Amino acid sequence: MFPLRHFFIIILAAALTGIGSAKNETAPASSTVLVVKVTDGTAKGCSVLGDPVIVKIYEHKELKKTLRGRLDADGRAVFDNVPTSDCLTAFASVTHENMRFDARSVTLKPAQKRITTNIRIFDVSYDKSKLSVGALHFVIKRRDASLMVTEYMQLINTSGMAVGSKKKDSKGRAVVLELMLPRGFRKFESSSYFTRDALCFTKEGFYDTAVVPPGRHQLIFSYTLNINSETMD
Repeated sequence: MFPLRHFFIIILAAALTGIGSAKNETAPASSTVLVVKVTDGTAKGCSVLGDPVIVKIYEHKELKKTLRGRLDADGRAVFDNVPTSDCLTAFASVTHENMRFDARSVTLKPAQKRITTNIRIFDVSYDKSKLSVGALHFVIKRRDASLMVTEYMQLINTSGMAVGSKKKDSKGRAVVLELMLPRGFRKFESSSYFTRDALCFTKEGFYDTAVVPPGRHQLIFSYTLNINSETMD
């Protein structure tokens, strides 16, 4: 007769082997230290100590991980053991005076042991009269059964502060800059100014939840429209 004690030993050994295999399959390949560094562009601006920081990590366009932290007295938030890959991109943002400021995306390359992403912040004004559009151009090209529209816009903030908005959407995000687009637009792409995670889309267009920093900013974005008539070129 097969001893019951031996039966349990075999099951336990098999279970431990399975656990070891699972760990090997899910273990991260390599990691880095990601530092989010904030610089205050307002002379004698408000303290940034404790301001919340969010880092979203994407693989291509798929969100893979979200990291959260707070700024220290030196305006830094440090994240250890951040996964790296040539396909991974990090987008960092900080909330200062209840408004969001974004960093440019950084690629989390495996060869880098420490990666720093910088965010310049300003104290916030809610006076939208300081915003204006300096120039606006459209380039329209036909592509098969659709039109590709590219818009070039110069956005100007004449104040010395970042301009935000007290208007909020249903999720509590600030509606800072609203742009109307033709109905039925699709395949939206942006190559300048906007950061992906700060944009929210509606049937009528989109709005940006990030503040507008001081100065002149070049906005470039494109989208496609279906052609419903043979006479449209």
